[in-house]
Amino acid sequence: LSANQIEKRYGKKTVLNRISLDLEQKNYGLLGSNGAGKTTLIRILAQILAKNGGTVTYFDKNHREIPRKNYQIGYMPQTFEAILEFTVTEQMQYFASLKKIPKSEQDEAIQKALELVNLTEQAGYQCRKLSGGMMQRLGIAQAILGNPDLILFDEPTTGLDPEERLRFKGVMRALEGTCTVILSTHIVEDMEAVCSEILVLKEGQKQFSGAAETLKNLARDRVFLLPDGTIRGQSGSWFEIRSVMEEYKSYSRMLYLGTSPKEEEKTYGDKPEQHTLEDGYMYLLKKK
Repeated sequence: LSANQIEKRYGKKTVLNRISLDLEQKNYGLLGSNGAGKTTLIRILAQILAKNGGTVTYFDKNHREIPRKNYQIGYMPQTFEAILEFTVTEQMQYFASLKKIPKSEQDEAIQKALELVNLTEQAGYQCRKLSGGMMQRLGIAQAILGNPDLILFDEPTTGLDPEERLRFKGVMRALEGTCTVILSTHIVEDMEAVCSEILVLKEGQKQFSGAAETLKNLARDRVFLLPDGTIRGQSGSWFEIRSVMEEYKSYSRMLYLGTSPKEEEKTYGDKPEQHTLEDGYMYLLKKK
């Protein structure tokens, strides 16, 4: 998939400002604060929202350009809704028909998708009887149904318990390399486990595009675990990631935003904490 100079405006407000992407058969994480344009970009790539400018071009696995009608897209929106009178199987059959999966292949494709999201036992349930987490899993199942060329997940793990979040990571690992997957979520640790490439949007512009390890390493030597109250009078150079309790003492996990992290190491007399993808992402957003 190649997106070139994508623009989206609502009145005078520019939501996406000339976004260009070249996406391979990989798992991509899409990060950005609320209002950054993530959902708008996903909906444009899903072809359910018109853009004001730019082009989207589709390619087969041999990098040959193909028409949109021959390119299959799976999409799970932030809020997934089913036809409540349908059973889970009937809902999946409905989506299979929309995706033009041949009748002879539908049963096997549906069974495979439901197994991946652990919904096989609920196949005969009416959708109205599903819990919130089950409905999310049904949304994931319909998105992956039929082996699409592009799968778009917009906050898919909302409402999932820890065990089901682990199962979703397994789904993402199974998809790696088979198609193009874009995962938008605020749970960065989920993304770190399953996405090899990261895209970051900030105020409608592409702030970063590259390997997850590259983004993570932006925070190398910049994360410190400091006793509460250590940073005084220079808060502009620091960002508190979170509070931490250790041995009944309160600490702050701090991200240094200045230009000389090694000097901070000398000042506070300790080596920096192990950095994470979330740390690199926050540094990218908060640095001057």
